[in-house]
Amino acid sequence: MKTIHIIREERDKVTFGVMFFNNRFQCFTLEPTDKMIPSGEYDAELYMSPKAKRVVVLLKDVPGRSEIEIHPGNFYTDSLGCILVGDGRFTDALMNSQSAFKQLMDKLSPTDSIKVVLHDL
Repeated sequence: MKTIHIIREERDKVTFGVMFFNNRFQCFTLEPTDKMIPSGEYDAELYMSPKAKRVVVLLKDVPGRSEIEIHPGNFYTDSLGCILVGDGRFTDALMNSQSAFKQLMDKLSPTDSIKVVLHDL
């Protein structure tokens, strides 16, 4: 099983996180604070996103939500409640999101069992 752990810190408009892939630092994350995904463990899979028009990580069984993805984006306004990734961060944005997303996706295949664990500070 491949495991993605995200440790998050809530702020005013954005919630930043640090993502670990199989216990190694992978990248930074960002979610809109007002649409944060509840802490917990989620099974996930790769799927072709109709919104992103690419294969992304889809979290399953998020309470009260659907189509929750891990996908590229630099600003909290790039997310309707999904998790964005980047290799650096500014005050309220991520840097180099496309590159960070590619590096994550290069480690995953459609046959992988994926677990996403969200922790809040």
